[in-house]
Amino acid sequence: FYKRFILSNIKNFKNINIFKNRNFYTTNIFEKSNFFKQNKKLCFNYRKSIVLNYCKSDVKPKCWNCDIVNEDESIFCNSCDFIQPLESSVDYFELLDIEKKFDIDLPKLYKNFIKLQRKLHPDKFHMRTKEEKALSNELSTNINAGYKTLLNPYKRAKYLLKLKGIEIDEEREQFNDKEYLMMIFTIREEIEENEDNQNKLKEILENSKNETEMLITTISNAFKETTDKFNEEIVLLALKKYKFHQQIINELKEKIAVE
Repeated sequence: FYKRFILSNIKNFKNINIFKNRNFYTTNIFEKSNFFKQNKKLCFNYRKSIVLNYCKSDVKPKCWNCDIVNEDESIFCNSCDFIQPLESSVDYFELLDIEKKFDIDLPKLYKNFIKLQRKLHPDKFHMRTKEEKALSNELSTNINAGYKTLLNPYKRAKYLLKLKGIEIDEEREQFNDKEYLMMIFTIREEIEENEDNQNKLKEILENSKNETEMLITTISNAFKETTDKFNEEIVLLALKKYKFHQQIINELKEKIAVE
């Protein structure tokens, strides 16, 4: 495994002399090396992807009720029609049958969401077993969570980063662009000074919406890059800025009178 990892990522590493020693790939030696400590996260993410791809390609789940292999891995057994538990390796994109990328087909997302929810409607399970009712509730909860996540560009970008092994701790994340922070502060001051001026508030709202659209474009372009060129810092910075403007948009919508 470790040799495959090195060969797959060798162009990202500067010192390749250590890789010529066969003993270096022995687990107890490799995991004690400085190289492993410096690239631990990348290595673990690679190993995780190898395991998941193996599981998804070679191991077909069996129905918990009739013990027949569920060849197409659908949410209902093809043999006994019993609802199936959600595999831990299935992400929201797979669950809702959406291509795994940032620029998704929103009409298709909605269509697939409604289709799944109809299949899992409580009325269809009131005569079923307790096990099936519990599974339908769990699956319905996951489908709802997946739909809300993929529908929202901010949450969708965060989720894609998570699938890449990049977690965002919003409480600890810092934003050090003082110039941008000053701009946000100025916008908020402008809102306070024009609380009774509906036209001005609408103008600020449109400006913030335009800014979020530009940030979404930045995020979209970043995710279109190949794996070796993907720059997570661009996405993280754009997400921070997006969050500032989205908060302003939400506040302005409450302040602007409904016509």
